[in-house]
Amino acid sequence: MCGHSRQHIDYDYYYRSQNGKDKKKNDELDHIHYFCGNTSFAGEGKRFHNHKFYSTTGKGIPVGCGRHVHRYFDKTSIDKGHNHKMAGITGVDIKVACGKHVHPEKSETSFDFGHDHKFKFVTSTEKKFTRSGCAYPY
Repeated sequence: MCGHSRQHIDYDYYYRSQNGKDKKKNDELDHIHYFCGNTSFAGEGKRFHNHKFYSTTGKGIPVGCGRHVHRYFDKTSIDKGHNHKMAGITGVDIKVACGKHVHPEKSETSFDFGHDHKFKFVTSTEKKFTRSGCAYPY
């Protein structure tokens, strides 16, 4: 069955591929993605704010049926004197034009300073990505 639950990661295959076995499939997973955006707004009055983020995923992790996900971990920009952690696993790959693919994600930051922020992104298909090229979704 090809269910793609985020909890179902084929760790046995992942470790075999990281140790040089299954070379062809490992090469297909040996890539990262760039992502960026803005969080939702939180806070009240003068504390009303959001954060920017710009980062990369880790390498691909197989989830079965030829599909894969990526882990990510980073921090948001510092705004109003603080930042938040962002961590998770992207959605499975979605094929787009020219043999490329993207990964969606929708989550929340860590709860710090009495609040958290929602965020979402779709990874980039580009091998290089600059902050100035970032399209912020909020």
